[in-house]
Amino acid sequence: MAIEVTFDGAFPELFSEYVEYKRNLGYVYPNSRIYLVKRLSRFLAGRAADERVLTRDAAEAFTRPRDGESSGSAAGRRGIARQFALFLRWKGIDAWVLPEHSGPRQPSSFAPRIISADEMARVIACADARPASRCGPQTQPVYAMLVRLLWCCGLRIGEALSLRVGDVNLVDAVITVRKAKHNRTRLVPMSESLAAHARRYAVAVGLVPENPAAWFFPSPRGGGYNPGSATALIQGLMFEAGV
Repeated sequence: MAIEVTFDGAFPELFSEYVEYKRNLGYVYPNSRIYLVKRLSRFLAGRAADERVLTRDAAEAFTRPRDGESSGSAAGRRGIARQFALFLRWKGIDAWVLPEHSGPRQPSSFAPRIISADEMARVIACADARPASRCGPQTQPVYAMLVRLLWCCGLRIGEALSLRVGDVNLVDAVITVRKAKHNRTRLVPMSESLAAHARRYAVAVGLVPENPAAWFFPSPRGGGYNPGSATALIQGLMFEAGV
C-alpha cells in the first residue's frame, strides 16, 4: 500500500494531490523525490502567499544554484519545480513553468534494455516458483499475476497496482485503467491465455465480482501494494532469473 505523505509547508493539499497524481500515472516516488517535494512546500511557506502558488520569482529563487551544490541536486530542484507547475496548470491554476532546458544538460548513463520473450518466461517461472510469504499465502499468486500483467499489457506499475476488481472484466477480457497518463481512462485487452490465468488468480485470491471496489492485487495487510516495494521484488525476480 502506498505510504501516505504529510506535508507541513505551504499548500499541503495541493502537494499531496500532486504526489497522488504522479503515482496514478505509474511513477514510483522514492524518499529522495518526496524530500524534494517537501522542500519546495517548505520553501513556499517562507514566502508571501500568492494565489498563483508558484510565481516566476519563487521558482527561480528555489532553483537558483547553491554554492558547492552538485549538478544533480540542482537538476532535481528544477525538475520538481517544473513538474509541480505543470500540474498546477493542469488544474487550472496560473503558475509559471520553468523552461525545460533552463539548466546545464547532464549526460545520461541510461541505456535501454529490451527483454526478450525467453528472458521474461524465466522471470515468470521464478514468480510462479516463489514461496508464499509469511505475511499471507496470497502474495505468491499476486506477483505471478502482476508480472504477467505488466509484460502482456504494458501497464505501468502504479496503474497495475491501482486496479480494482471492477476494473478487470474477466468475461470480456478487458481492463479499464483509470486516471492514466494525462488523467485519461483507457481500455486494455487481455489475451485469452492471460484472461484464463486471471480467472484462476481471482479464485485463488478470493476476489468476487460482488465486491468491485476491492483491490485486484490485495495486500496481506489490507489495501494495495506500495509501487516501490513491488518494483524491488520484481527486480529481485529478474536477478534470480539471470536477467
